[in-house]
Amino acid sequence: MLKDPMKRLWPIIYHDSPIFVGFTAGWKHFVAANNLQTGDVCELIKESDDDEPVYSLSTLQMSVHF
Repeated sequence: MLKDPMKRLWPIIYHDSPIFVGFTAGWKHFVAANNLQTGDVCELIKESDDDEPVYSLSTLQMSVHF
């Protein structure tokens, strides 16, 4: 789960294999709702160690949008 700056929880699937590493299901909705753009730098901070970990996402640097 990812937690956005407004404290909303988003079910996101992280995939890690030899041919692909990244977020899959749910990521596009998270990006759209949080107005993330290509080039934005984000930080993930692990909040809990429960059965389903929660990571807070904060934007460290916004990309320049022209």
